[in-house]
Amino acid sequence: MNGKDSGWDLSDLEREIEAAVDKLFVEKKSQTDPVAQPKGTSPSIQTRPTAPATVEKKVAPRKLQEKLEEVEAQLLTLEWDLNSKHINRAINLLQDLRGLPFGGEELKEVVILIQRVLYQLLLDENKLTPAALKFLQKSWKAVKGMTDERFSFDIDKKALVKELEAEFQRLKIEEEVPRERKEEVEEIRVTRRPPETERVSFEEEKIIRRPPERKISLEEIKKLIDRVQKLERVVIEERKRWEDIHREITSYKTELQRIYSSEEEAVAREEEEIVELDERLEGGGELLDLEPQPAKVSIMAVSIFEASGVLFGFPEDQILRSFPVRKWVADFFIESGRVKLKEREIPLLNLFHIFRLKPSTEENPLVLLIRVSEDRLAAVIVDQAVSREQIEYQPIKDKPYVLGKGIWKAGEVWIIDTGQITP
Repeated sequence: MNGKDSGWDLSDLEREIEAAVDKLFVEKKSQTDPVAQPKGTSPSIQTRPTAPATVEKKVAPRKLQEKLEEVEAQLLTLEWDLNSKHINRAINLLQDLRGLPFGGEELKEVVILIQRVLYQLLLDENKLTPAALKFLQKSWKAVKGMTDERFSFDIDKKALVKELEAEFQRLKIEEEVPRERKEEVEEIRVTRRPPETERVSFEEEKIIRRPPERKISLEEIKKLIDRVQKLERVVIEERKRWEDIHREITSYKTELQRIYSSEEEAVAREEEEIVELDERLEGGGELLDLEPQPAKVSIMAVSIFEASGVLFGFPEDQILRSFPVRKWVADFFIESGRVKLKEREIPLLNLFHIFRLKPSTEENPLVLLIRVSEDRLAAVIVDQAVSREQIEYQPIKDKPYVLGKGIWKAGEVWIIDTGQITP
């Protein structure tokens, strides 16, 4: 940014700056005799005795001279391109200049004033007024004068610093800026912060954001403890579950080993039997006793009845008659254990109790009258008649009321031994 682009006429400003510089620097009229300060000049300038003419003045050290040139070049850059990047670099270069061991405390104070102005421009570029530009130029010329040994002895540095501080206060440049702009500049400064090896400006140290220290509340601590305890319970449960699985696997493994041992013993016995058989064959022994004997089978003509889904066969020649009754009558007969006729009571064989059958749901069950012997009768209640067949059956011993079991096309048939029915 320069004066022409902004529409400013800086000719008067340049003349005023030159006049101020003339007040700051006084030419030596004599190298041997001190010259008194003319009346009416600025109180900030004092004449001091100068060195003899034969003594040559020392120039500024090379490092200081290079840093001055670098800062001056950066300040000139701001006149035609004013942006945060260039301002930030100028502030850092001035900070480096402050670190050099030349010029004393007064030089550092003037540099700080320049940095303060630049920092305000970083916050708000609209603060670059003609007065601010004039102050920057005047302050920089003061810096150059303090670092030039040809003029540094002729300058009252403390008075000059006070004068510049007064002008800085009159600028009123350090007014409050919008908070949004401060945050924006803060982000720019943080993201463009120089490496750790470089110096950081005094203002930049103030605006670098630091993460707030997070304080953990008692409620959060309690929640964390609850979560840890919950995880501990889950771990204990999972450990217990895996221990149960391990025990189950061990038990299953033991059972398999037992079964394997039993099978191994059975195989060993079979091998022994085979060896024994081979020996008998070699010795001419007979094998008739090794053949399986067929089971004894009997045949009987029976009447087949069904009760709760189970088939029962009664010797056909022993059934006298059958007649239906109502379910409640059949239930009464089963409960009393007898079938009541007009003239007599006949003992009842309760198939549902003997064979542990489910209660019948038949609405009209049948009552069978069976001749057990010449002078004895018995009764049986069934659901319905099925068929009359000649059935082969195998005799069964040691089972009450059962003569044997036969196979019919509809399934197994229990052959009832009526001779076991007692009054």
